[in-house]
Amino acid sequence: MTRATRIVFPAQGEIGLERAELPAVADGEVRVRALLSLVSTGTELLALDQTFSAAGTNQAEWMVFPFHPGYATIGTVDESKVAELPVGTRVAIRHPHASHTVVPAADCYAVPDALDPADAVWFALAKIAYRGIQVGRLGTGDSLAVIGAGPVGQMVVRWATAVGARDVVVVDPIEPRLEIAADGGATAGIAARLDDAGDQLAAALESRRLKAILDSTGNPAVITSALEAAPDGGAVVIFSDGGRPDEITLTSGLTHRALTLAGAFDEHDTDGVGERAIVDLFFHLVASGRFPLDRLITHRVEPERCREMYELARARPGQVLGIAFDWVRSAR
Repeated sequence: MTRATRIVFPAQGEIGLERAELPAVADGEVRVRALLSLVSTGTELLALDQTFSAAGTNQAEWMVFPFHPGYATIGTVDESKVAELPVGTRVAIRHPHASHTVVPAADCYAVPDALDPADAVWFALAKIAYRGIQVGRLGTGDSLAVIGAGPVGQMVVRWATAVGARDVVVVDPIEPRLEIAADGGATAGIAARLDDAGDQLAAALESRRLKAILDSTGNPAVITSALEAAPDGGAVVIFSDGGRPDEITLTSGLTHRALTLAGAFDEHDTDGVGERAIVDLFFHLVASGRFPLDRLITHRVEPERCREMYELARARPGQVLGIAFDWVRSAR
């Protein structure tokens, strides 16, 4: 029986590796040997530190210990009971950080041979960002502001560029992130917090109307600020659920100024476009050079360094963007 190494949070603030026996591969399933898995920094630190409201939140229901973080892995099929996914096929799977995983074939997305795993591994966060473009009804010629240039914000910038937005202004106090956003198509970067960015945002738009503000920070105060900064009749799209809904203040402007507030959640299929179609489109755009991902992975390390990486992401977020665990280089 195959044994897997996987990352685990045994209790609040605790990080480690554990060994686990995998079940036998059944009909309709494959076993995947991981190549690379991507950290969803906001979600995983939220689970580790338990900084969400204790009751009535989505996080309180599923972020329980022992918790196995992660939901984006690129790997190779090393045992298969499915003709469509023979041994050697590279796949993307939505499962936690682990050296090996047994999954239903229906949970796998074949990765084109031309794609570098370091690019393909962004597929899950790219899907989240795509949902925001959908619910915001954003497209050709629109002007928008992206608040936060972390992993999800970087994906939002690239989708907005791909759909033909005219202005993609990014607001983030961490300047290196703005430079990477520019790589992905951002038309302007403002190194400030949203509350202090009003004049610079107006200058960047050159009198063009802002259609939407897209917040990827998950910070309740930023959501309130975005509602205040949105133009009459505009939209605010929220990507990240920070787990503190009791701290969000909905101002009277939501109704008096006819604002639209929309949430973009990973599991929702909008307009009949499912996850498989979104992932396929993402892979196509990356392979064709229209979804640039250079410099997004700032740390590619062995999973044995997981504690160091989570502590770095917590203590020095300005130094971290994409953290990828390299299972090929793992000593286990």
